[in-house]
Parts: sequence; C-alpha cells; structure tokens
Amino acid sequence: MKSAEYLNHECDRQLSAIASADEVILYGKTIVRPMLEAALHEFGVRDKPIRVFDKGEFIDAGEKDERKKRVVIFCGLREKTRNSMRISATEYFPNSDCFDFYALSYGWLTRIVKRDCDHDILADTFLAARDEQAIHNIDSINTTHCNLNCKECSNGIQYRTDKKHIPTDDHMAHLDRLTSALPISFCNMQGGEPLMNKNFADLMRKHAQNPRIALFTISTDGGVPPNDDVMLAVKQSGAIFRISNYGELSRYKQKIIEKSAAMGVPCELYPRAESWVAYGELEQNKRTEAKNREIARSCFFGTKDLMFYDGRLFCCSRTLFAEAVKLDNEATRANILDVRKEFTQAELKDIVNGTYLHLMCDYCDWPMKSVPLAEQLSKKVTFHNRNEHNT
Repeated sequence: MKSAEYLNHECDRQLSAIASADEVILYGKTIVRPMLEAALHEFGVRDKPIRVFDKGEFIDAGEKDERKKRVVIFCGLREKTRNSMRISATEYFPNSDCFDFYALSYGWLTRIVKRDCDHDILADTFLAARDEQAIHNIDSINTTHCNLNCKECSNGIQYRTDKKHIPTDDHMAHLDRLTSALPISFCNMQGGEPLMNKNFADLMRKHAQNPRIALFTISTDGGVPPNDDVMLAVKQSGAIFRISNYGELSRYKQKIIEKSAAMGVPCELYPRAESWVAYGELEQNKRTEAKNREIARSCFFGTKDLMFYDGRLFCCSRTLFAEAVKLDNEATRANILDVRKEFTQAELKDIVNGTYLHLMCDYCDWPMKSVPLAEQLSKKVTFHNRNEHNT
C-alpha cells in the first residue's frame, strides 16, 4: 500500500472512530493542537467536545467519571512520547482508541486545505516524520528585521548589523537542497519578525510547495498585523500561527486571533514563549567534556530545534547567536553546515544528531536563569558593550 493510500485509509478509520465516540481528547499540550481542532471542525466534528488532557488531569473542566466514556485520543510527536501517552491513556481511558495525529493532519492538508504540492511525496514525508527519519524541527529564518529590540533575543538579532530580508529564491534554493537530503517534520517560520518581510506571503507559499516539509508554524510577536494576502497564504499552507504574548508589545495579537478564526487558520498564544532564559555572555566556561555532553542531552535546542539562516544550518540558537556577533572558532564551525556548498549525508547527520553540540554548550550558562519576558534595550548596542546594559 502506498503511503498516501495508507494515510487516507487511516484518516477515514479515525474519523469513523470519532463518529461513534462520546468526545475527542487531545493528549498533552502538543503544538499541533490548534491544527487538530481546525481539522476536526472542518471534517464536520462539531457536535462532540474536544478537550485537552495533560499530566493526569483535564486542562478544562470535565465530568468526574471519565472512565465510562468512549473517547478518541490523539497524542504524541515523538515515538517515545507516543508510547508513554498510550500507556497513560489506557490507564485513564480504558477501551478507548488512541491515535497519533499524522493521518488526520495529512488528510486535512490534502483534502480540505488542498496544499499545493505533490501529495504522494508529502505522504512519504509524514511517515518519515512519524518514524523519526526526518529533521524534527527547523526554524526557517527569513529576515533579521524585527519590530522589537529584545535584550535576551536568543538569535542575536539585537546585535546584527546586517539587517536584511533573505531573497526568497535564494532561501528556497538552499532549503530545497537541504530537504532533498533529509525531510523536515516541522518548519517554523521565524526571524526577526517574519511578518516584517514584505515577501512573506510568497515565501510561505513556496515553502508549502515543498512536499519534503510536513508541517508549518509561524512564530510572531504579535506586533505586526498580517495583510490579507499573508492570511490567505497561511491558510493555503495549513500553517499554525504561534503568537508570543509579550503584553503591550504584542498589540496586534487579538487582531491576528480574530482574523485567523474568521479564515479557519489554526492559531494560538504560544505557551513556551512565556518563559525566557539568559544564555550568558558567550564566554567559555571550560567545563569538562562529560559535563557539556550532559548539558547537550538536557538542552531543549540541539537535536530538537535546528536553525536555518542564509543558506546555513545551525545546530542550536547559541551557534546562531555566535555567528551574529562573529565568533568564529572550533565550536561554531563544528556546529554549522553550509548548505550553499556540497555536503555529505554524514556531515548533515552530525548537525542533526548534535554530534559536536557539546562544544557549543561550553559557551552557554547552565543552568540558565529566568529573565524578564521580552525586556527591551533602550537603544542599539554592540555585543562588546553588552555588560554595560546588564548592570
């Protein structure tokens, strides 16, 4: 059975299970929750409660005796997470169906959204993502322009002197070259502030035409309102708007939420953006290799979140920060792959697997300290006089 046929069959089977269930449960605070809710709604699931269950309790109110209900449960990005959730789901909801979200997502993108790409190749990409034979997440950075000037921006945007929008054709040529070697599960459109790029609608459409990328999110600070063409491009790609809620700095967040609801675009206020940490002054800590490898295994970047900027793949945001302030040494060179040049599968796997991430970890404070959310610098500064502004 071909991948597309299999996923469509699974999608139909899941929709059939939902039809006879009492309610639908999204298990865990998954980043695809807004997309699943939109997909279920557009597939006609409007008469059943859709609730989120996480760590042994419902996020919203529910009935006391849930075990008597027959529910359909969607869960899990990674196989380890899915297996753990299935065990837990069986405990809390016996005799219920538990699915991962890949088939339903694929069905929504191809039948409802009608994403403009090769659907057979897209199906192969979804299965590669499910089986963890893909890059888990890439931040596709299309601009270094930003409406904010955040003191602790992890991408080093506050210190970049080369403010620019990456030319769409160049960006896509390099990204297509990367995905020809390895598909991508999640592609997060990022900056800077991505919506400041006047070519963002075209860039979003061209990203969506690449069937070697399964899913898209768009990270915005809510300070730049998307125009109608951008909203249409987002709708046609099946992307999820993730709005970082920075209070008054995110002054257009409600407008984005309302526009998204009106057009059926998945959208949420992104919980992870509500906690910021300081990475430190980019000075070498001179820890042992064993300690840095331990940090690398614990870090939420590295193998979980790669950065793609100006034709280069960065193993973590700290490496991207180092590039922004022009730190060029063994640690940075080992954690950057220049996709503009010929590269081997082994070199790509080294970045994806974080083979040398521990070298960069020595330039990070650990454990990281929490800092004020999106605290703004009063003026432009260079990296060398950063200490003056931290005292």
